Amino acid sequence: MQIYTTDSDIDSVLIGNDDFRVALGVPAGDGETTVRVYENTEEFEERDSLQPRDFATIVKGTFNIYESDCSPLGRHDVVATLSGHYTVYAKSHRMCFVKTREL
Repeated sequence: MQIYTTDSDIDSVLIGNDDFRVALGVPAGDGETTVRVYENTEEFEERDSLQPRDFATIVKGTFNIYESDCSPLGRHDVVATLSGHYTVYAKSHRMCFVKTREL
């Protein structure tokens, strides 16, 4: 598992690449968000307390997780680059990306 911290001004974690950017909503609002990246479902189920009801979305491809969700266009600092199929869960200033398979 990898752990990152991002900043939120618009209640989200910003992900994307050169072709797109999208803000994934984080329940609980602005402030710091802990982002956890799991390499597989088994690791997630063993180490995290988020439940199916905390499901946020599914992301497929190669994309970045950005340090802030509200930076000037083109000035986003990348905290991680992920590649694969990910199920995303979110709850109370925490977001988990769980890799379900390779591209």
